[in-house]
Amino acid sequence: MKYKVGDKVRVKKILTDGTYYGMDTANEEMCELAGEIVTISRVREESYDIAEDDELYVWTDEMFQTSPKGLIEPGSIVECRSGNKFIYINGLFMHSDGWMFLGNRGLKDFSDNLIFLNGDKDFDIMRILESKARTLSGVFEPIYLTSIWERREPREMTLEEVEKELGYPVKIVKGE
Repeated sequence: MKYKVGDKVRVKKILTDGTYYGMDTANEEMCELAGEIVTISRVREESYDIAEDDELYVWTDEMFQTSPKGLIEPGSIVECRSGNKFIYINGLFMHSDGWMFLGNRGLKDFSDNLIFLNGDKDFDIMRILESKARTLSGVFEPIYLTSIWERREPREMTLEEVEKELGYPVKIVKGE
């Protein structure tokens, strides 16, 4: 299974009533969520439940967009590796001060996994956030921001650090 409980995913916009997706067909209620960001609430052996339909319907990997790039929509806030936050408006990333991100560049300058294509790692997108602010001045305020997606990168650790984190000794064995 691609997703875990708590993951935010976008329901594919091409979801249409009666279309077969793996183990289930999409019904009218499921189609109403097409294009929406939903939350995985339960992972089953070959399917998912989502919070937005009260775990009523069967959802499969094929029903969701697989790339984090697909989660960015107008009004999304992104946080770069550098820590700077930008809002996605009119196809561009704009800083809270009003200047354009990377000189008028937009999503086309990022891979599906939101890595900045010119190689400057400071501009890799690390988080996608949603703002619930009711005023323009509050859009970037942490109190109004909710994380939609966050990059999970491997963490380098020594054996001692792993043992300290786990709280017990670890023996490394060779895998297959």
